[in-house]
Parts: sequence; C-alpha cells; structure tokens
Amino acid sequence: MTYMEKNYWTMYFDGSSTETRYGARVVIESPQGQRWQFAFQLDFNCTNNQAEYESLIIGLEILKEMKATRVLVYGDSQLNELYRKGSYGLLLLCPSAEDIKVIMAESHKGICGAHQSVVKMRWLVRRHGYYWPTILKNCIEYAKGCIKCQIYGPIQRVLANALHPVTKPWPFRGWAVDIIGKIYERPLLDPLA
Repeated sequence: MTYMEKNYWTMYFDGSSTETRYGARVVIESPQGQRWQFAFQLDFNCTNNQAEYESLIIGLEILKEMKATRVLVYGDSQLNELYRKGSYGLLLLCPSAEDIKVIMAESHKGICGAHQSVVKMRWLVRRHGYYWPTILKNCIEYAKGCIKCQIYGPIQRVLANALHPVTKPWPFRGWAVDIIGKIYERPLLDPLA
C-alpha cells in the first residue's frame, strides 16, 4: 500500500454570537499535518451568521499570509448564499451556476419579460436582487442563443459599406435660391420732367 502526501491545506471554521459576546474560531492544518488553532473575540455586535462569515474571512486571511494556494474548507454553518452590496446599500444575491440559467430565462422570456434586450435583461436581473460578475456577458450570450429573437427580432438596416461623403470645393456654389423672381428693366424716369 502506497502513502500519498496530501497537497492541500485544510481549514475548519466556526462562529458564535450570544447576547453579550461574539467570537470566531479557526483551525488550520498544513499539508504536512501541522495544526494551528485560533480564537478571536469580535468587537462588534453581529448575528450568528455574521460571526460565521467573519471566522471564514479571518481563516482565509491567515491562509493567505501562510501562502496557501489549495485549501479545503469545512464549516458547520448554513453559509450557502453569498451576497454583494449593491447601489443604495441593497444586498444582491450571488446565485449558483444552475440558478443563473433559470434567472436569465425568466428575465428574458419568462414571467418578467417579453424577449427583453440585453441591457433591459441585465437591469431586470439586478432589479430583482441578483448579481454575478459576468452578468452582461451571460445576458449577451443568452440573447444571441434565443432562436425566436434571431428569427423575429428587428432587422438591422445598416449599409454594407461606409458612406463616402462628397465635399464641394466652393460652398454655396452648387445651389441658389430665387426669392424675388425675374427682374425686368424699366426705363428711367426723368425726375425733371
């Protein structure tokens, strides 16, 4: 039987909040089997989930200082949703890859929209409280892949070649305006007569 050395770090984290105290606990194990235990008292009021997040962040910062590149993370919390703070302080949910497909389908052709354009689709997704880093790219790909949009969408009426403007060497030479009509000559009247 051969023994293979593991090539990753392991981190266990836990956070706790009570009425008076808030804390975080992190245990880190190196690929060689060395273990370090850390306990932190948080100096701000927070919920249990926030304490869990803090312990996860603290542990990842410690691993970064230790120059760990591959990490296996274990936690006993219910941290299965990530949020990003959007404009006006709103929290936007960062969905999973499977949820992204459903969200885009609903915003493009589902109950939310009627084959919306890419910009409108992105606006709808963010308006309904979702965010992910490649939202615009994913919306473009989804709209390009929609068969109905490709068949029944507006036709772009763009010339195949660029326009070539012709400039005249003398402006106003090519046109004139006749406002008063034809001028007839009259005999001069003698003012002395």
